[in-house]
This record gives sequence, C-alpha cells and structure tokens, in this order.
Amino acid sequence: WGGSAGGYQALMLGTSAGVGELEDLALGNLDQPSSVQAVVAWYAPSDFLTMDEHLAESGLPSPPGMEHNGANSPESLLLGRKITEVPERVRTANPATYIRPDAPPFLLQHGTKDAVVPVQQSVEFAAELRRVVGEHAVTLDLFEGAEHADPRFETPENVARVLDFIDAHLKGRAAPS
Repeated sequence: WGGSAGGYQALMLGTSAGVGELEDLALGNLDQPSSVQAVVAWYAPSDFLTMDEHLAESGLPSPPGMEHNGANSPESLLLGRKITEVPERVRTANPATYIRPDAPPFLLQHGTKDAVVPVQQSVEFAAELRRVVGEHAVTLDLFEGAEHADPRFETPENVARVLDFIDAHLKGRAAPS
C-alpha cells in the first residue's frame, strides 16, 4: 500500500514477482517469495512517458521547469537519464510491462484533479489489468475533484475501505464493493 512514489512501488511489487531481472537473490532470503496477495495504490504513476501529455489533456500542465519529461524530474532521476532519451528503461520501469494473468487484486484510487500524477495513469493501468487478468482483479476508485495527496484519501471511511480490501484478500475472501 502506498501513495504517489510509494504507490508506484506497490504497483511494481504487485506485478513483478518472479521477474528474474528484478529479483536480486544475492540479498538473501531465498526461501521468501516476492509475491504479494493484494495491492493498494493511491495516485500512483506508472507510464512515465505519458504523464506530461496526460496532464495537458486534463488541463493541468506542469509548471515550466517541472515537467515529468525534464532532465531533473523525479522520473528521470530515478532512471538515471532524461526519460525521453531512455524509452527502453522507461518500459522496464513501467509496472504494466509485468502484468500477468496471476497478478493479485489491485485497489487503485486517484483524484480527478491531480496536477502531479495525472488520473489517466490509474485509469490506463486499471484497463490493462482488466485486459490481462480480468475484471475481478481491479477496483478503481476515482475521487471527483480530489488533488494529489488530497485529505479525502485518509478519511476514516476510505481507510476502512482500504483495510477491508486488504483484509478480504489476506483471508482469501472476495473484497467488499
């Protein structure tokens, strides 16, 4: 479970279990699986190269100098080069690259007025999950008018929804709708 960059990490963990090039068995714990039973991601980026385009489509373009495609963006810094110069690295960093039919269930939540990570990131990721895994594998909640890290994500009602989702999947039951 994570939000923003932590949500990105949750998406990667949920999709990349068993992917050889992403496993570092030299770290030890060879007897421990890297798979998870459920993923919750709040306002998570996934496809770095489309973020600026998505923000522009939403009428929420990044301020000059703060573009995701820029050399000093968090995404470029993560990948070690300007993302537009390393599209293969961007593909490798995209959690959708690793979606497989046995992926765990995902609860994705995103605000429709997120000017940092565009809502399309969650919408398109959810669509790819549905395509590969099936409708049962994804729940997408869009918070109308909510911004990045909006307080609505942390209301007692929403936290209870998230905990119910996790609890249902850890206990092997279907998640409540």
